[in-house]
This record gives sequence, structure tokens and C-alpha cells, in this order.
Amino acid sequence: MTSDKKTKIFALIFLFVVMFICTIFIPHIPVSKSYHEFADSRSCMGIPNFGDVISNFPFALFGFLGVLTVIKMSGEKIFLKWYHSWPYLIFFCAVILVSLGSSYYHLDPSNGRLYLDRAPILIGFICLFTAFFADRINQYIGIFLLFPFLLILGCGAFLWDLSHLHAGGDLRFYALMQIYAFVALPLICWFFPKNTYTSNRHLYLILSWYALAKVFEVYDQKIFESLAGLISGHTLKHFVASIAVFVVIGMLRRAKRSLPV
Repeated sequence: MTSDKKTKIFALIFLFVVMFICTIFIPHIPVSKSYHEFADSRSCMGIPNFGDVISNFPFALFGFLGVLTVIKMSGEKIFLKWYHSWPYLIFFCAVILVSLGSSYYHLDPSNGRLYLDRAPILIGFICLFTAFFADRINQYIGIFLLFPFLLILGCGAFLWDLSHLHAGGDLRFYALMQIYAFVALPLICWFFPKNTYTSNRHLYLILSWYALAKVFEVYDQKIFESLAGLISGHTLKHFVASIAVFVVIGMLRRAKRSLPV
């Protein structure tokens, strides 16, 4: 490993350490009770909060499509090593769990149910980060060392959050994992341009669609009112976030076309 590569990896580690220390010293971030009061609470066909529940279907659809894509690529020996497919396969499985967990949560929103929504989302972020790290820097280190380490951190974040459930939880470390991924992934693509399965363009599309989804989440009520009650911001959030998953599938298909069979 060259000194330049070591310096760039150190910069990524240093960034995480700084963000982690800052997270420790900021006040707890509980989930407010008003968070569970979504704009569109209408029922349909006996399903409460119908819009926010049914809009999770694209996650299941694209999750299954992604799993099939990875399995097909593995069968065609597109992945250069048998373990290269792991982050992508687990990512799409996590997306399917997002569909189930989010649907269950929106049937009766509460802090207890919210964990089943958040957990697969965090796993998805960890898988995506691992996929880019492994592809750009080192497959073996990324999959066999970084991935388990990040999963342990993710479990720690949720255990910490659960330990503060009586006070509404504590989202600091959950937010840290997502924010760090948003900042570090573009840096990884910039520092390490050589790639096999990932692409800069697809990453920027993934982050853009997800960022737009967060905007829809924040302006849930205003969007619902602006559209005369047709659809809420949170429902749109689900549809838009699922597009980011579809972009990951497109990224893998691009890799399939560019690699020799």
C-alpha cells in the first residue's frame, strides 16, 4: 500500500473519529411524540395510514429485483471473487426488511415499532458503504474487517438508543452512521477513482434521491396541504427513496456490461 493511499485512508478514519467525538458531546436527540403524527392518516380497505403503509411496496419490489440481479451475476461469474457479492446481497435483503419494518411501523406508529424500521435502514447504509470501500480500496479488508466492525457499531448505536427508550430514545449515533456515509462516500470515490462494480455517477444519484426523500419527510404536512390532500410528503418519501435502491441495481448492471464474461 502506497503512502498516498495510507494518508487518504487515515483521513477517512480521522473524519469518523472527529464526528464520533462531536456526537458524544452534543445533547441527546430523542424522538419527539409529534414525529408519529403523520399528515395522511386516512384508512383504506381496512388498512390504517394507507398511503404510508402501501408506499413501502416499491422497497420490496426493488429489493427482490436486486437479490435476483446479484444471484444472476454470481451465477454468471461476474463477481471476480465469491465474496464480492456479499455487501450487495445483504443490502437488498435489508431493503426487503425495510419494506416489512416500515409497513409494520406505519400501521400503528410508536417508538417501539420504529426500531423495526430503522434497523434495516442502518444495515443498508453499512452495506452500501462497505461495497464502495471494498470496491475502491480493498475487497478483503472491506468485507471481512470493515463490514463486521460497522455492524458492531450499528448494534451499539441501537442498544444505546434502546437503553434510552423511556426518554424517547437517542438518535445521535444512528444519525452519525448516516451522516458519515453521506460525507465519506463521495470522498472515497474522489480519493480512489479505480472501480469495478461501483460508479461515481450512480453514487451521486443514490445520495441525491435519498436527500430528496428526507426533504419530503421534513415537509410532510406542507406537501399534503399543497397537493390538496392527494398525497403526503412522507408517502412521497417512500417512493423517492425506493428509486435510490433501483439506482443501485442499475449500477450493478452497468458493471455487468463493462466486465468481460
